[in-house]
Amino acid sequence: MKAALTAIALAAVACSDPAELPESMRLTGVAGTAMGDAPGQCDYLNAVVGVSPADAFEMRVYYRSDPARCSCGTDLTGRSPCSFDGNRMTCTFDAPTPIVWSVDFDAAEMTAAVTATQGPCTASVQATVAELAAN
Repeated sequence: MKAALTAIALAAVACSDPAELPESMRLTGVAGTAMGDAPGQCDYLNAVVGVSPADAFEMRVYYRSDPARCSCGTDLTGRSPCSFDGNRMTCTFDAPTPIVWSVDFDAAEMTAAVTATQGPCTASVQATVAELAAN
């Protein structure tokens, strides 16, 4: 019984161990549409996450384990500083209205649940994680 509990505990740690994530990575997926209270209110956020035009979402994360150099970004936002708390990353792009990225990684499955929030608009992406060869 003790061995079974130890195995379960080790498996739980392995699933949430941020050390399993690549140091630099590419997140790709297809975003859901962000909706706002007014027509066109979420157009910029939708463009940033790849909904309009209907391109696939891609984010790159660099230097994950180095708080002084950690950065994330998309082609439209450029790089912004990021921080990790376990398997959760937060990154803020300073647009006229900031975009806050929250990314929850599943290191065992190499997937990520990405949420981008800008004012009243929120878009989400279920992404896969792949290692980037270079920073």
